[in-house]
Amino acid sequence: MTRDRARAVALAAIMVVSMAAVGAGFAGSVAADGTTYEVGQGDDTDFQTIEEALNNNSLSAGDTLELVDETYSPSGQLDVTTDGIEIIGAGDTTIESESTGYGIHVTAADVRLAGFEITGSDSYAIKVDAGQIEDGRLDGFTAENIEVSDSGATGIDPGCVSSATSN
Repeated sequence: MTRDRARAVALAAIMVVSMAAVGAGFAGSVAADGTTYEVGQGDDTDFQTIEEALNNNSLSAGDTLELVDETYSPSGQLDVTTDGIEIIGAGDTTIESESTGYGIHVTAADVRLAGFEITGSDSYAIKVDAGQIEDGRLDGFTAENIEVSDSGATGIDPGCVSSATSN
């Protein structure tokens, strides 16, 4: 085998290995899209309460909390502190907040809330707050198909979000 032929074979092998590595990277990114956790009172759910789900240490960006079709009555404020999660109501989902503060307090970026009704908090039903973030702004917040009633202040206060979507 000539030297040029050996180089060509070596380069072809490197290209094949590189393409395999790129393919593995894409496969890994698909797996990293997150986990959907079902929240509700049934025996087959991942979490019995929204509080339990939000306090789960394994919750990470890309994860979804799917609230089954029922009424939830958290005794205090629901704190959303994990970036990039979704909290989605499935069916006729209601959160009857008994909080003397905010019903839902979001201090994480890129959070999406969708498909539920929230009632009864003494202050904002949903408050978005940068908390201890250095520049005082969160990047990304979405609220879709959220119905607010009987809150003590404005229904949804996106406060310090640099890019919010609500419909």
